[in-house]
Amino acid sequence: MANHEIWKLIKYYVTGTIRTHERLLLDRWMNQHPDNRKLLADVEESWARMQEKSSEIDIDQAWQTFLLKRGQKLQPKAIKKKSTLPLYPAFGKIYRKSSSGNLHYLLRIAAILLVGALIGLFAYRFSLQMASDSPDQLLVMEELVTKNGEKARVTFSDGTQVILNSASSLNFPRAFHDTKRVVYLEGEAYFKVVPNSSYPFIVRTQGVDVEVLGTEFNVRGWEQDPEVKVIVRDGKVSVEATDPDLQGKKNVILTAGLQTSVNRGQVPMEPWEVDIKNKLVWLNGGLHFENTPFRFVIRDLERRFDVQINVDDHSLLDLYFTSTFQYADLHEILDVITGAMEIDYRHEGSVITFL
Repeated sequence: MANHEIWKLIKYYVTGTIRTHERLLLDRWMNQHPDNRKLLADVEESWARMQEKSSEIDIDQAWQTFLLKRGQKLQPKAIKKKSTLPLYPAFGKIYRKSSSGNLHYLLRIAAILLVGALIGLFAYRFSLQMASDSPDQLLVMEELVTKNGEKARVTFSDGTQVILNSASSLNFPRAFHDTKRVVYLEGEAYFKVVPNSSYPFIVRTQGVDVEVLGTEFNVRGWEQDPEVKVIVRDGKVSVEATDPDLQGKKNVILTAGLQTSVNRGQVPMEPWEVDIKNKLVWLNGGLHFENTPFRFVIRDLERRFDVQINVDDHSLLDLYFTSTFQYADLHEILDVITGAMEIDYRHEGSVITFL
């Protein structure tokens, strides 16, 4: 990944404007080397410190430092001698300095400039440790987003077909130009990948890379969930935890009929056989729960049917529930749940309360 793209992601991160696929790209870069993670932490800390102590900032010195770090030299009073309003470039935006002066506004600019100076200071030191992904993935990205109760289909430029589950998002390049076909998932999706041995296909989600050459598989990785689940219907995939600090074997190989899970901060579990038909029932509008804590059953129902679910008795949340619904509607599922757990429910509009 080009240096200027990394700084752009860092800017979005420290200012709180980073989007889902950009955060995944930044996480990937951080996991490639401990120094990358340290750089981001240093920038974030400096940004917070500048905001807290902006009253102590020397604006002119900040501007001079910012320029010097980029090999540009100005006379100390060059800015003050300008008769027109000087321009302050900071992170690609233009800020104008008012002739009357707004101290608070200028101090905020100085904070931004000092963060820019810090980025310049580290740029050369870490330039050889940048990721190798094509900048095209950042510049020409498409985003597919589904709301609760929705599903969507998309076909990539290489012919790969994807079904995206409810409350999920998928970021992918408009056209694959690199030696790898990389997409970014938040939520759940089913992939039918067009084989190409020269261009591996990689799904990145929640600190996990799922790499294939050509196969059909399912990836489930919502940010709110404690684990990422991968199931292979046909072919072979490699599932790898990307955190460099993990100890032990970081990847496992899955073939048809096998599943693995990757808990946050851990290496992938050894694969085990599963009932593919039940595991993929969501593709046809169904739901499958197998010894699932009730708190996660609720979350899936909210995503699937776009409802809000409340529970009066919180002890129910840790009970386990098992059932498969092929084409059932919401009320049929609620009737089965309340019958199995010996509870009742109230349904008012889009709000359901288990009593």
